[in-house]
Amino acid sequence: SETCSFGNSFKLLLEVKSEEAVKDFVVRVVFFSAGAEIVADSTFSSSKSQMSLQSGKNSWQLEIPALPLKNGRYLLGVTIVATDGSILRWSLRQSSFEMTGAKHSKKYLCV
Repeated sequence: SETCSFGNSFKLLLEVKSEEAVKDFVVRVVFFSAGAEIVADSTFSSSKSQMSLQSGKNSWQLEIPALPLKNGRYLLGVTIVATDGSILRWSLRQSSFEMTGAKHSKKYLCV
């Protein structure tokens, strides 16, 4: 099981197989609570992140700055969408990680 310490960046290695090359696309990473609620998300543009989707196997390491999440287990959803809106690939809550080291006061709401 993967872990992430509160305050550290979250690194995600994505391996994607594609049957064709796609020039412009967006990768959206969504974080779900154990109750399946969306608690955070991040979007990466292929042009801004210097990613390319070639025919065959592709690997990208995405880095998300410190996640303000409470301690606990979170599920990940990843969607890759072409700029015309068509969904190229998706994975919904197939991977998880454990957040550790968060010290939230009762007044602090983490969303």
